[in-house]
Amino acid sequence: MSYGWYHGTVSSKHPFKNAIDLQDLSQWSLWPARLLGLETFSTEKRTIKKMEREYNKDKYGACLEYLSTHPHATPEDLKWFELGQDKTKEICVACVESLFRTTHKEAWQYYTDEFLRHILPYAQSADIIYDLGCGYGYHLDLLKQHLPHKKFFGGEFASNALTIAKKIFANSRVTFEQIDLTNPEFIFPFGKNDSVLIFTGYVFDNLPSVKDAIERIVSIKGKQWNIGLIEPIFEWCSDSLLGLLRKKYTLENDYNRDLLTILESHPNIEIIQKDKEFFGMNPLHPASFVCWR
Repeated sequence: MSYGWYHGTVSSKHPFKNAIDLQDLSQWSLWPARLLGLETFSTEKRTIKKMEREYNKDKYGACLEYLSTHPHATPEDLKWFELGQDKTKEICVACVESLFRTTHKEAWQYYTDEFLRHILPYAQSADIIYDLGCGYGYHLDLLKQHLPHKKFFGGEFASNALTIAKKIFANSRVTFEQIDLTNPEFIFPFGKNDSVLIFTGYVFDNLPSVKDAIERIVSIKGKQWNIGLIEPIFEWCSDSLLGLLRKKYTLENDYNRDLLTILESHPNIEIIQKDKEFFGMNPLHPASFVCWR
């Protein structure tokens, strides 16, 4: 597969032209009305049982069924099935606290460009690249296009996602394993002396508190390990109206609230890069980037 839009360093300047006023956000999302208590909805605590149903059964179960009827599907095909397939659909996205109207295709292309801009420099300097929460391997496939001689690993909680990954990467040198970040003794398939990049994309977000998981990584990591996290960061939500909506959205969905606090307060963690709320295909839950070692 060719990702022809990426050539060297990707500019962080976004391509979106059609601005949306915050007062019009409700035309693009049901969540403002829900968060203001004007529409009834139900949520539940984020538990292993909930994640098993939400990701393994619903999300990746549907992807596995799609693969059964499209046996030659690529990771890109699966991603567009997951996203809804209509690339021309218009959606509302966010860059920091600015909202824009754009197509699904343009939004996902920009997210992918931004993923490469943040992750690729660290991947280039590592011998081993590990996608923590790899799903069916979309990001690993993307990185392999640029770094084919690296050693790639994927760790994932959802068994259906691993089934898909092992099928579509059957002829590739990518190793997949099941990993549970709530297990206090989880391990990685490499050692402290290896040169490693571990990266995530909306994974720690599913842990209301990351304290135990981060402590475990700190206890087993080597000096040549970098950990690059593409995650929503609750502590960076501002006190603007949009920031308050983002905070409320995080609380209602029981997403993570302490990632930055844990990283900044840990005596054995050095944060080497930060990028605040660089992009959100869901404007109420944008991705930030933090890399640490």
